Amino acid sequence: MAYNSGVENFSLFVQDSPCGGPRRAGHSLGSVAVGRGSTRATNQREVATSGATPAGLSSPSHDERVAATIDFAVLPESICKSADRSAELRQHKTAEPKRVRMGVTTYIFRGWLLASFLTLYFNSAALAQSLISGSYAPFTATQLKAGIMPPPGTIVLENGSIFYDTREFVDSSGKRTRTSTNETFVNRTTIGYVVPDFKILGGDFHPAVMVMFMDQAIRPEPGSERNLQLADLIVQPFALGWHAGEWHTLVNYNLFLPTGKFREGASNNTGKGLYSHMLTGAVTWQEAAPLPWAATAQLRYEIFGEQRQSNIRPGQVMTIEFAAGKEVVKGFDLAITAVGSFQTTKESNSPPETDNSRYRFYGVGPEFHWRPESLPGAQVSVSTLYEFGARNTGEGAGGLLSLSYAF
Repeated sequence: MAYNSGVENFSLFVQDSPCGGPRRAGHSLGSVAVGRGSTRATNQREVATSGATPAGLSSPSHDERVAATIDFAVLPESICKSADRSAELRQHKTAEPKRVRMGVTTYIFRGWLLASFLTLYFNSAALAQSLISGSYAPFTATQLKAGIMPPPGTIVLENGSIFYDTREFVDSSGKRTRTSTNETFVNRTTIGYVVPDFKILGGDFHPAVMVMFMDQAIRPEPGSERNLQLADLIVQPFALGWHAGEWHTLVNYNLFLPTGKFREGASNNTGKGLYSHMLTGAVTWQEAAPLPWAATAQLRYEIFGEQRQSNIRPGQVMTIEFAAGKEVVKGFDLAITAVGSFQTTKESNSPPETDNSRYRFYGVGPEFHWRPESLPGAQVSVSTLYEFGARNTGEGAGGLLSLSYAF
């Protein structure tokens, strides 16, 4: 057969195995090039695509081609085995990174599936155990001088921004589960009036109304969604205040109306779907001094009606609050507050899977008040509460930024 120079000659040489048999998969002699009675390393891919004799090589003569053919044909068997082994190693090294990458990807995917399953499982478990919480959240009201009612004839306007971060759900045995729902935002507007020349049992009379918007319920159930909308309306038909020297006493009644969004089983409710009532009693002592000390103790008690659609009746809740502090500079108060809230009765008509053990939690945090001299009647208040010791309810931290004006 007539030979042409360059790639065609080389291609013909590698069609058959130099070990005397057909070329096997992975067995390549492309690393050998022929030139003037000798062999040297080159690159088969480069030769096969160049369309000409590799650089540095000239077309071999007939004798050289024959000699080269003989050299290929008589390669020792050990060299052939070595070439086979080298080819297998090359294939193994090429495939190994793919296997490693596929293995890592598989483990990551499996880990993600496991984490998703555990999150859903524990959130579902927490949801099944979650009770309907009280309507009042301790950090939504300032405590230091809560027992002091403004003078008769005073109109009080207040806007409060309330924040609550649910960190964990703690079941009745103390087991903690990280919740998928974290932050709650509430905006509250209060309008009140201390009626002049009108007393009940010797106490000043102070009705008020509170309108709230929230993106989810405070102390939300695990898995709740956020959607800012109208919450339950709070009406204060009366508050009565008495003053006796350094001592001040206040009692009030709040009615919670089910105006917020509620649908049984929905994840974005902002109302409880029931009527509830709260009675509050507070006593405040304030020192008669230019920069006085003050302390307040409060007791709140909540009673609930049945929730529409589900007929669940939440357990009654008692909340005890205490605050003590001092006006450290003119117009600036600094205080510490402590809270304990717990159910006194169990929730009734709950689904069978609900743990209706009575819930509880405690909290402690700082409180600040600032009354600017340039704006008499105005007050800026900040309070925070860090919860602990929770059982069968959520546990987290809450805060209030309150802007009020009395005139």
